[in-house]
Amino acid sequence: MAIDFKKFNEQFPADKMKSAMEEAKENQLPDGEYTARLEKMELGESSKHALMLKAQFRITEGEHKKQCIFKNQVLTGTKNDGFMLVKANEFLESLDSGIPVVFEDWEQYNDLILDIAEAVQEDKLRYVVVLDTDGKYQNADIADILE
Repeated sequence: MAIDFKKFNEQFPADKMKSAMEEAKENQLPDGEYTARLEKMELGESSKHALMLKAQFRITEGEHKKQCIFKNQVLTGTKNDGFMLVKANEFLESLDSGIPVVFEDWEQYNDLILDIAEAVQEDKLRYVVVLDTDGKYQNADIADILE
């Protein structure tokens, strides 16, 4: 099956794509520390139907105020699912919600994630979120908790 590149060149002209790429680079948050609040968090599915932890933070101060930081961590379908779950638990614990982080099954884990998000929002916790690019991925980790 051959790809009709002419169709794609018409639908997505190269000059517009190059411009969109430059704009995306300019709007990307640079690595560094940001004060942010957790806006939402859930257990969802990736485009490849793997379970993943999805968190969205909103920057509350500074030059990038109101921009979002996303943390998406695939939990299943990897070479080491156990390790991915350990890393997700460490992230959930770093939010300091006061709720014990325990995995029993996926339904319980989903409820846990929602409960942690609700607790953090009720307590109006803010965080110092560190963005650090490692290869092609930008990691978001909690460095400090602000109340």
